[in-house]
Amino acid sequence: MSDLDLSIAGLRFIARLPAGLRLIERDAVYGPFLGSRVDADQPIEVTVHVTLEPAPETSGLPVLFDTGETWVAFEDNGDVLLRMRSVAGDQDYLWVVRLVGGLKPVCVRQVAIYCGRRLVESRGVDRHGAVTELTNPLHYPLDQLLMMFALPALPGVLIHAAGLARTGRGVLCAGVSGAGKTTFMNLPKPTRGLDGLSDDRVIVRRIDDHLRLFGTPWAGEGRVAANRSVELAAITFLHQADRNELRSIDSREALSQLLATTSILWFDQARMSLAMDFCEALVQRVPCYELHFRPETAAVELLDQLI
Repeated sequence: MSDLDLSIAGLRFIARLPAGLRLIERDAVYGPFLGSRVDADQPIEVTVHVTLEPAPETSGLPVLFDTGETWVAFEDNGDVLLRMRSVAGDQDYLWVVRLVGGLKPVCVRQVAIYCGRRLVESRGVDRHGAVTELTNPLHYPLDQLLMMFALPALPGVLIHAAGLARTGRGVLCAGVSGAGKTTFMNLPKPTRGLDGLSDDRVIVRRIDDHLRLFGTPWAGEGRVAANRSVELAAITFLHQADRNELRSIDSREALSQLLATTSILWFDQARMSLAMDFCEALVQRVPCYELHFRPETAAVELLDQLI
C-alpha cells in the first residue's frame, strides 16, 4: 500500500507516504481496519509521517519509562519519543516515534515514525523509479501504544477483554491472560446474530454521553477482530469454573477487576488519573457481573440475556 489509512475506535491514522516508499501489511485481521472504514460519526484524524530518515538522538534525554526489554519513552521539549529496540538487548532500533505535544494529556494529533533498517523488506526499481518496501510500522504494538496515549482525554480506555454484540448492543467480557476469553468466544452462539467484536482487546469510549464498545485489530488466538461498535450494555469478568453462574457485583468489586485488565500508562500521571476516573465512572454507570463458566453453550446464553 502506498498510503496508510488505519482506523481504530473512531481514530483515523492517516499517512501520505513519500514517493518510492511502500508499506506491507500481511496480517489479515488488519484488513477491516484499513482504507478509511471508520465506525464513528466524527472521526478524530491523526497525521502520521513515515520516513527512513535518521531517528532523533535519544541519548541524554530524560527517560519517562523503560520496559527493560522492548521500548523506552523519553521526554523531548514537550514531545514524547518512543524507541522500540530491534531485538532484546540490541542498541539498534526497530522504530523511533515522535508524539508531538505528547507530554500534554490530550489526544495526540501528529506523529512521526522513523523506521529502522530491520523494517526494510526490499529495495528495487519500478517504472516510477526507486522503490523501498517496509513492514508496516503502524502495527501492534505501536498502534496500541498510540491509542493508550490518545484515549484517556477522549475519554476512553483499552481493556484486555472480549466483546459480544447483537442488535446494536454488546457485553464486555474482561479477563486476565488465561481467564478463558478465547475459549468463551469459540463456544457455539445460541442466538442468531450474536457476533464477536474481539477475543482479546476492546476499547470503550464515551461519545455524546453514550458508552460505546469497539472491536480492535489486536486479536487473540481466535482471530476475532471486527471494526465496528455497539452500545455497552454490561461488563462481565470471566472466571473458568466447574459450573455456570452469573453473579452481580458492586462497583467497588468491579473496579478492582477492571483496573487489573485495563491498559494504563502508569508512568504518565495525568493520563493515569483520567483513565482511572473513566473506569470508576464506567462501573458506576454500567451493570457489572462475574461469569463463572464451563466451556459450553449454556454459558453464552447467560450473557446473551444481558444484551
